[in-house]
Amino acid sequence: MNTPSKFWDKVNKTDDCWLWEGSKDKLGYGRLFWMNGSKKIQLAHRVSYLLTKGFEPKNVLDHLCRNPSCVRPDHLEDVTQKENILRGQSLQAINARKTLCFRGHEYDIVHSKSQNNRRACSKCRKIHNSKNLKENR
Repeated sequence: MNTPSKFWDKVNKTDDCWLWEGSKDKLGYGRLFWMNGSKKIQLAHRVSYLLTKGFEPKNVLDHLCRNPSCVRPDHLEDVTQKENILRGQSLQAINARKTLCFRGHEYDIVHSKSQNNRRACSKCRKIHNSKNLKENR
């Protein structure tokens, strides 16, 4: 498949999402053989973006509709990999969006990269340190 008309033949344009009806990967993303200088399998939503915008996205495309088989260009946003991950629903993304510790204090400490930029709050640190001082006396 290497013509726009053959591409759009595999798209079901509903009132909301434009659904890819061709081959999909195990996560539901459309896949197709599309020659754009390389002989690789391409993601259908990236081909749709190219065909409608006239250029390839610089980064990854975030599905704003959260539907991986959607190829509707206005449901796709060119964002960095980090932004795409943070917008997701993984445990890491959910935790990264938190601004308060489990006791409800504002995170105001970011540990060094050697500790994976782990966040903490100074109030909990004071509580922890005071308990350790009492136990060591």
